[in-house]
Amino acid sequence: MTPGAGRSHLASGELVQWYRIERLLGSGGFGITYLATDTNLDRQVAIKEFFPPDLVTRQADNRLEAASPASDQPYRDGLRRFLIEARTLVKFAHPAIVRVFSVFEANQTAYLVMEYEDGEDLKSHLAVPGRLSEDYLKDIFLQIADGLEQVHQRGFIHRDIKPSNIIVRRDGSAVLLDFGATRPAGEAGHTTYVSGGYTPLEQVQRDLPVGPWTDIYSLAATLYCMITGAAPASATRRLAAMARESADPLQPASALGEASYSAPFLAAVDAALQFHGEDRPQTLPEWTALFAPGLSSPRPDTETRQAGERVGRSSKPVRPLAWRRQRLRRRAGIAIAALLVVGGGAWGMLQWQEHRRVAGMMARAEAGFENGEYVAVALPIYREILAGKPEHPPALARIEEIQRLQEALIRRLLDQQRLASASAALKAYVDSGGEPSSIRKFSEALSSAREQRQTDAEFEAISMLIRENEYATAVERLEQLKARVPDDSRTAGLAVLAADGIERQRQRQLAEAERSRAAFQAQQRTDGELQRRIEAANRRQRARRLAYEDRIRKVESALASGEIASARRELEIANTYQIDDALLQQLRVQLEREERFQREAFSEQDQRYAERQFELLARAIEQNNVAAVSSLTESGSNRQRLFARLMRQYSRVEVELKNFRLSTNPKLARAQLKIVSLTLPNGDTVYPSQSYQSTSLELQRYADRWTAVRW
Repeated sequence: MTPGAGRSHLASGELVQWYRIERLLGSGGFGITYLATDTNLDRQVAIKEFFPPDLVTRQADNRLEAASPASDQPYRDGLRRFLIEARTLVKFAHPAIVRVFSVFEANQTAYLVMEYEDGEDLKSHLAVPGRLSEDYLKDIFLQIADGLEQVHQRGFIHRDIKPSNIIVRRDGSAVLLDFGATRPAGEAGHTTYVSGGYTPLEQVQRDLPVGPWTDIYSLAATLYCMITGAAPASATRRLAAMARESADPLQPASALGEASYSAPFLAAVDAALQFHGEDRPQTLPEWTALFAPGLSSPRPDTETRQAGERVGRSSKPVRPLAWRRQRLRRRAGIAIAALLVVGGGAWGMLQWQEHRRVAGMMARAEAGFENGEYVAVALPIYREILAGKPEHPPALARIEEIQRLQEALIRRLLDQQRLASASAALKAYVDSGGEPSSIRKFSEALSSAREQRQTDAEFEAISMLIRENEYATAVERLEQLKARVPDDSRTAGLAVLAADGIERQRQRQLAEAERSRAAFQAQQRTDGELQRRIEAANRRQRARRLAYEDRIRKVESALASGEIASARRELEIANTYQIDDALLQQLRVQLEREERFQREAFSEQDQRYAERQFELLARAIEQNNVAAVSSLTESGSNRQRLFARLMRQYSRVEVELKNFRLSTNPKLARAQLKIVSLTLPNGDTVYPSQSYQSTSLELQRYADRWTAVRW
């Protein structure tokens, strides 16, 4: 549940436009997906609601509001991107890409309406024996790659490919779901979105650009999971191993799957799982070319097989693209060597100058480190050194040491309950590029410490309430606190004190009530008998008068609503009370006049008036004139609320009038109002279901007035 008064998701049975929510399908960092019924077309759809839980809360009427002032702009930016990307996804038409029907805004957020895909997620589907063959895996993944290439050609990447987002339909075809994390390709500074071992480095570090190579890594990681039975090592684990100059924790598919799959097939998977984006295939056609049938059918010759065995024993992945780049670098090295024969002196001078520059930077960084200016002075210089020399061991070691010092400081401040200082130290650690896992751990510890401090303050406030005899308020606060911290031993002790206080107050109140009751009974005995005689004398007269007035009100009400027969019946009953009342005579005259009028035929003027009123209502609806609709019609009906909602949600409601007719006794003008079409703000036209199309309208003519249009 998000903070605030609302729920975290829409409830079953609720309507969003004409979509009825059936049940929750899943949720993630950007939204919630529901199974819903399109009540217009009577079909099931999947609806994704933009709902970033860290930024918004849901109100009682299902509207979303920013969780805090600081969350407002990020939420609006995210909603804007969601709408832009959703309108792009609508244009995709490929069997391997989930079909998007429409996108609309409601509840201060947006909803993406998609085809509901009935099938199994990839991991469950492949659990059936016989489905993990190389040809079967190729068939599924080449289907997804073919559809994903269409997304890449439009300039977008998916960013969340994993087994649970690939569905295999009942006919065996595969489809890629959940485009909630989609972003334009090539951007840096993007929002991070991590799904364990399926997420590459560039999605963890915001300063790296993302592109087709990002989806290629995730798709290869999904294929790796199918081959080995487990997801690859996460990018953060691989990054930590690289910083320690340890072996890559990712075991290559070529080493784990050689008993069941061909070497070229496994090599293609390993090529797409390279740690750095530039070392992977850069486009899907470049990668899928490695899966061509000609690469997997023939068995390798002896030399190639032996080379493959050596690669397996070395536990390093086969890297077709990296190998080609390495060959190019070797050729470039030969050319550089030839240049050095001619100009070796100049090259040596450049190397010496670079060495001096790095040494000077290291000296400044070390001085800052020794002075305790780790983050402000030393860290930026070490990072500048690594920008030119990524494998500089002293700089790498110092950066790791600075991070350990920062972590130790944060732990110490947390232990000392200096939460404001710990928060500032954690911000500096985040700004300095601390490890994501440590940042998450410290953030959770800081949040826990703040909650504990708030809990302690609440217990102290409750103790103060008990001391001031505010026992009921103390119990209410204790119940709220117990819901948050059910296992705190202080709760039981304070509850006993509060209960004892409440019992003492109750006993005092009972004694006071008993004294008051005795005094009251004594007074009643004095005055009771006289009061009963007075009441007995007046009771019959009051009852008779009240009964008469009730009949008179019924006569007036019946006349006002045009129920002439009912008014006549109630008037005759009122006359039996034999009360001389001028109002009774006036109502009799009014009733007789109305009875005569209702038997008369409609005049041409009245007919034109009724037709005009119906026409004015139809035009007011089409012009979205809510005020005019309200003034022309009787309020409070379901149909009036329906049209008010339609005029708010649609830019135009097209209607037509049919079946105008007149009748007498009573004098009524009737017509049918039919909704022809509804136009959305984006220009799309929809047509209502049969149950919404037709609405009956009615006007009644009295002797002295017309009613408003009745729905």
